[in-house]
Amino acid sequence: MKELVFKLLSEGGSLKIERENNNQVEKFLYYHNEYDPIAEEILSDFVTEYENFEDAFQTINKKYPWYRLHLDFVHEDYKKYVKLELLKTLRHHQIPFSDLNYHLDNLNDKLDLEA
Repeated sequence: MKELVFKLLSEGGSLKIERENNNQVEKFLYYHNEYDPIAEEILSDFVTEYENFEDAFQTINKKYPWYRLHLDFVHEDYKKYVKLELLKTLRHHQIPFSDLNYHLDNLNDKLDLEA
């Protein structure tokens, strides 16, 4: 059974992580797709398998400014982890919350930042 646990949207694609349980084995699938709407072509579309959510998420966290994209969904099981990673990333890059502009409302809605 597959279950969505994390999803980001952007104008040119999406990044998502699904949790899959088969015969008591849990794995996480990272889906990456990029689309060029002007050329109307797929630039990349692949799936990578991970043993845990943290490794799958770090693939995104290390490569993309995901906090500036549209955070569409975070499963309750991973909200605390993603929230802590957001705070660490902002602190590391010295990015104040005020620089997130309109992304802040969305991040707060999905991650309960004020809690």
